[in-house]
Amino acid sequence: MTRKKAIVSWTGGKDCALALFIAGQSGFEITGLVTFIPAGSDFRAHPLIMIEKQAEALNLPWIKIVIEKPYQRFYEKSLDNIRQIYDIEYLITGDIDFIGGFFTNYMEDRCRAVGLNIFNPVWQKSREEIMELLFENKFEFIFSLSNANVLDAAWIGKNITREMFTELRKIARVNGMDLCGENGEFHSMVMNSPDFQKKLIVNSSGIISDDEFHYLVIEKISLQLKIN
Repeated sequence: MTRKKAIVSWTGGKDCALALFIAGQSGFEITGLVTFIPAGSDFRAHPLIMIEKQAEALNLPWIKIVIEKPYQRFYEKSLDNIRQIYDIEYLITGDIDFIGGFFTNYMEDRCRAVGLNIFNPVWQKSREEIMELLFENKFEFIFSLSNANVLDAAWIGKNITREMFTELRKIARVNGMDLCGENGEFHSMVMNSPDFQKKLIVNSSGIISDDEFHYLVIEKISLQLKIN
């Protein structure tokens, strides 16, 4: 049976890492990662230095694409180029809900326009189910950003564990935050997953805060062999 060739839309966070894991279990052949980077952004929520190490830990090629206007046409052209160059049939995403005022899946629309299939394995799953899948499969992931109005700087860099998730539930009951941070309450970065051949170790880091957000700043990061 021929495996379906795919590339993963990758930010390094929990949702795309879970999508990659599910895709692997579903018979996809993963040929690489692609990160769409906003122009003029240092991508503080998802440090590029960490994504580079994740790609190395996954032993997968990593494509970086800086987004340009007009956005819709740019995404479609980029996806079409990727489809042809890497001979893929599918884009895999960790999208879990509608964003930015769109009432359709933005990446699905862009893929359809260029004849590329899409696989969204966590699309509109409950937040509880997504987090439980991560915990069950021993993903290790940390807070890389928090909205200062929702979570204070003390959360940054901390592992998101079942115990931590219990605390998030308590906060959500008070302020209505999304339990997966889908409305920008927080972002995450994956340090280890079943797909990683090595795990990420933050050797040195700091926190930057402004009026809106708290960010993790990576000063030094390395890879460590996993012990089974």
